[in-house]
This record gives sequence, structure tokens and C-alpha cells, in this order.
Amino acid sequence: MDVNNDTVKTTSEQLEIQVNNDTVKTTSEQLEIQYELSCEKEDDASAFKDETCVSSQNALSDHVDSDPQMSKKSIKKQQNHEQYLARKQAVRAEKRKAKRERIRNLRQTEGQESTNKLPKKIELKQKRKRLADALTDGQRVCIDLSMSAIMSSKEISKLAQQLGRVYGANKKAEKPMHLILAGLELDSDIHKACVQKNDGFNNYLIEKSEKPLLEMFALEEVVYLSPDSDQVLEVLDDSKVYVIGGLVDENPIKSHTLNHAKQCKLATARLPIDEYMHRQPNGTHSKILAVNQVFEILLNFHNEGDWRKALVAGVPKRKGFIIKTSEGSPVCL
Repeated sequence: MDVNNDTVKTTSEQLEIQVNNDTVKTTSEQLEIQYELSCEKEDDASAFKDETCVSSQNALSDHVDSDPQMSKKSIKKQQNHEQYLARKQAVRAEKRKAKRERIRNLRQTEGQESTNKLPKKIELKQKRKRLADALTDGQRVCIDLSMSAIMSSKEISKLAQQLGRVYGANKKAEKPMHLILAGLELDSDIHKACVQKNDGFNNYLIEKSEKPLLEMFALEEVVYLSPDSDQVLEVLDDSKVYVIGGLVDENPIKSHTLNHAKQCKLATARLPIDEYMHRQPNGTHSKILAVNQVFEILLNFHNEGDWRKALVAGVPKRKGFIIKTSEGSPVCL
């Protein structure tokens, strides 16, 4: 009776302590151990099935040997079944081995990535330092927001989202650009949309100015990008400011940015799409790109120095363009 009383002593307080201890033990190492145990249980279950198959196979073989009255057809059928069970067992063993190998390789890869990857705080500091350095001596790219007055509220909202993508791409780049927003008036619709659509917009490491483009730069410094220009952009010049028209037009007007640049007596250029890309039968074949797409092409070329890679990364597939080889024939990348 005393032994039974001792074993029954699992009071509610002891159970509560046990539950609390169990719930606290949820460290990453214990989760990994639990995962390994679950894998081992699966392997044990598969092994048990294999052993069951082997035992049934042996039992049937003994039955065949002990029953001389079985026909040749039945014996042949039984032998085929035994061969099937043997193959099944071998396949299961191979799958278990491959599974263990995959898990081992995955853990090694994760370990290498965790070793090579910088802590987030350090990585963020490095990104912000690169952006700050670009504001001093980076290649200048300006987005002209003077045309926001002719856009609808829906178009302004889309432009604000594109500006957020522009900053995100520049932030990730190993060699970011000196990004400038010209004509960004405080309390304007475009400024309000940028603040609303982009978290932390006021803290972006970019140059913002309420001044119009022509009050910020000399005429000879500016190259206004337009898909309708006759001049092809071949290289990026550190002494120039490359301007992207901040315009979202759901019903595009032909040569709008080109005419705007000519009125301001500015030099123009177009991206070398025709020189490096070939038209497919299907597609819109429109060279009018979103603000963030134009910027990402410039950014990619600035980092890689390869127009083919830059255009493949920036021109959407729905436009129907594929890259050319150096001989001029089309090739898909």
C-alpha cells in the first residue's frame, strides 16, 4: 500500500510545475531535436513496415516450401510477390538515405549562410552609409515632379508608389546613385501621397527640393530621358544629371516628355532598347516604361556596366522584347 501511495503522488501542483517546465523548453535546439526525433520515428515506422514485409515474405516462403500441393502458377505468383516486396524494401531504404542526406546538406547550407550573413543592424548601417556617400559623389539621377499638376489623384498615387520602389532599389544597390526629387513642394498632392504610401518617406536618404529642375542645374548638365528622343544613351557621364520625367499617364500622349524637354531647351536621350533588344511577335512593343523601371535600368547599368543585363532586368516581358546577341540575333536570357 505504501508503494502505491508513493507512485500516486502526482498532485495538481506537481502537474502544474511539470507543464510549466515543458512549455518553457521551446528553444531552437530542442525544436531541432524534436524534428530529428520525428524523422527518426518516420524512419522507424518505415523500417517496421519493411520488417513486416520481410516477415510476411518469409512466412509465405515457408508456406510454399511446406505445401508441396501448390501449383506451378501459384509458386510463380508467390515468387513474383516476394521479388516485389524485396524491391519495395530497397526503394524505401534508398528514400530514407536520400532524406537524411538532404537534411544534412540543408543544415550545412544554413550554417554557412548564418556564418557569412552580417547582423541586420550592421547591414542596415552599411546601406545607409552607401546612400550617404552617394549623396556626396554618386552619379546624379533626378526625377522631375513638375508634371504632377496634370495628373489625376489615381495617377499621383501610382507615382508615389513608384518612387518608393525607386528608393528601395537604390537602397539595396552596392553602388547606389545620388537620387534627387525636383519640384517636390511641401503640402502638394504628390508630397502627401509619398508620405501616405511610403513609410519613413521624410527620412529617405535622398535629395529633395521644392525648386524646379532648371533652378537646380545648368542647362548643359541636364540630359532628359525620353523614349521618343533621337539620341541614344550609351554611357553615363559623371558630370551630367539624368532626368526621368515623373509622369504616370494612363492614356499616354506621344512625345510628351520630349516636347517638355525641348520647351526647356534641354538635351535628350533614350534608353538603347532598339540597339540591344529584338521584338517578339507577341507583346505591346511599347517603350514607355514606369519611373521605377527606367531608374532600375540606369542603376543596374551603373553597377554592372552591361546594357543587356540592365535591360533584361528592367524591361517587363509583356512589352515583347528579348535581348540580342552580339551578332544581332535574338536570344532569351
